[in-house]
Amino acid sequence: MRVATTMDQEEFERRIKIYIGLDLPELAEPDRVATALSERLFQYVRQPIPPVVGDSPSLQSLLAGERVVLFFSAPWDGSAPGYRDVVGQVAEAFGIRVIDVDIDDPVGGGMAQLFEVMNTPCVIDASDRRRRLMGARSVDELMAMLDSDVPPDPTE
Repeated sequence: MRVATTMDQEEFERRIKIYIGLDLPELAEPDRVATALSERLFQYVRQPIPPVVGDSPSLQSLLAGERVVLFFSAPWDGSAPGYRDVVGQVAEAFGIRVIDVDIDDPVGGGMAQLFEVMNTPCVIDASDRRRRLMGARSVDELMAMLDSDVPPDPTE
C-alpha cells in the first residue's frame, strides 16, 4: 500500500502553475494567480488522508467476473473528458467494461490510493494492476496495453 506523502506550499504552488499553464494558457499573470490560489487553498491540502486498509469485499465483487478497466479522472482535469471517450471506444472493441472513478470523490479517492494512482487520467486493468497508462495516451498505446501480456512501463 502506498503511504501518503506530504506536500509543502511551494510544491503545491508549482503544481497549480503547471495546471494553469496546461488548462488556461491564455490567462494573464498565471504566476500571480497560482500564488494567490496556493495561499488560500494550501490549508485544505494538508488535511490527513484516511488510510486505505485494502481491498474490500464490495470492491472485489464489483471487479469480479468480466474484465474491467478502471478510468481514474478528476473534474478539474481538462484532458479527461476527451480521453474518456477514447478509452470507452477501445475498451468496447475488446469487450471490456470501463468503470469511471472520480478521484475527488471520497470512495474514488480511496480507490485511487489503493491502486496507487499518481496522475490523471489513468487507466488500469483491474485484473493486473501493473497494466496501466498514466496521462492521455494514443489509441495505439491503449490498444497495446489491453491486448498485450506484458504490462507497459508507465513512466514512458
